[in-house]
Amino acid sequence: MEKIFIQKIYKLTEQIFQADYTYDAMLEELKTHLEKSRQMKSRPYEVEVLNTIGILYAIEEDIPNQLKYFQEALEQAYHTENEDLIIKTNNNTASTLISLWQLDEADKALKRAIDMIEKQNLRVIGAIYCYSNIVTISMIRGQFQSAQQYLDKGFAIAQNVDMKQYSRTEYVQILISLYQARAMLNMHSGNYSKVLDDLKLSGEQIKATGRDDMAQDNRRMYMLYALIGEQDNAKAATFEQDYIKYLVAFSPSTTLQTAIFLWHNDQLAWAKRYAQQVLDNTDDNDKTMILFREHAQSLLDRLSA
Repeated sequence: MEKIFIQKIYKLTEQIFQADYTYDAMLEELKTHLEKSRQMKSRPYEVEVLNTIGILYAIEEDIPNQLKYFQEALEQAYHTENEDLIIKTNNNTASTLISLWQLDEADKALKRAIDMIEKQNLRVIGAIYCYSNIVTISMIRGQFQSAQQYLDKGFAIAQNVDMKQYSRTEYVQILISLYQARAMLNMHSGNYSKVLDDLKLSGEQIKATGRDDMAQDNRRMYMLYALIGEQDNAKAATFEQDYIKYLVAFSPSTTLQTAIFLWHNDQLAWAKRYAQQVLDNTDDNDKTMILFREHAQSLLDRLSA
């Protein structure tokens, strides 16, 4: 019986990833499942429901509730002793912490999961997501050699992954992230001939999902390549306008990451612009924005010195 209900949650998760749902109806259905899981005293079922509610809130950009449900799922996952659930919930919690710029906490969660992955040679999709997220943190910190090592491990698992009950959409999404990360690392190392190949592969996977919103980051990648690889400000500005045109919502995390990557690659004027965007588009009275504003101001101070 437990497995039947968990299968239903997988199907609901896939609907969310494919944007095939109505928010109120989906949330109500998931809350019904949460009550059912607790009546059944089934922790694996409960963890899957909590995690999927977190995903729903993530898609809806409700970060406080996103973090709440992912952290609750993580706490319950450790009681199951199920490696897949522990890895998945550590990753989703870490991903949310990155979006709040709580990088130390995110790093700890990811390394807990990666320690389990490497000790047990696990090849689940959640492991690829963990490596992808720790690549992001490493690049933010300017640790590009470590980022490359983590990326290589992510690709190695992706080539021989155990899909379990995960959907094709979840697999494609993480492939897109890996290709984009590799493009950024090739930009940084000067392997410009390889960058466009990865962006093409990323674009093909985005088309396969049917999710136009996922194309935002590829447009941002082309902007970065025009600046770093081609040293063409005018071309970069064109890609930037295309990126802005299709931007669903302002992301302080992505914007600050962009500023820092530009700084690491000697595009100082553009780095300054993107750091300033963080200050211009966030509320200094919003507690969740404090870290973004502090890091953006610190970068601006460094660039203006």
